[in-house]
Amino acid sequence: LLIMSYLIVLYFMSIMIPRFTLCTSLGQLVNKARLNETKAKVKLNAEVRRLEALEEEKRAEEKISRRKRELEARQNAEKAKAEQKAAAFEKTRIAMGFPARSSDALESCGSSRHSHNGKKSPSDRVKIMTDMLRP
Repeated sequence: LLIMSYLIVLYFMSIMIPRFTLCTSLGQLVNKARLNETKAKVKLNAEVRRLEALEEEKRAEEKISRRKRELEARQNAEKAKAEQKAAAFEKTRIAMGFPARSSDALESCGSSRHSHNGKKSPSDRVKIMTDMLRP
C-alpha cells in the first residue's frame, strides 16, 4: 500500500512539474527592479575594486620612486663624504711634506683600491700604504 501510494504521487509529480515549468517563464519569476538594483551593485563593486587596485598600484609606484630618491640622496651624501675625506687626506699629505697628487691620479688610485666586492684585500692595503709614503 505504501509503495502504491508512493508511485501515484511520483506519477502526478512527473506530470505536474513539467507543465508548471512550461507555462511559466523565468521573466515572470524575477522581480525586474530588484534585478536591476543587483546588477548596479555588482557593477559598482567591480568599479570600486578596479579603482582600489589602481590606487594601490599608484601607491606602490610612489613608494618605489621615494625609495629610489632616498637611495640616490644617500649615495650622493656618501660620495660627498668620500670626497671630503679624500680632500682632508690630501691636505694632511701636503702638510706632512709630501707632494700633492693630481685629481686624475687620485681617481685612478681610488678605483684600483677596491676589489670587485668593494672590500680591500691585504695586497691592496700594502699598495695604498706604499703609494701614500711615496714622495
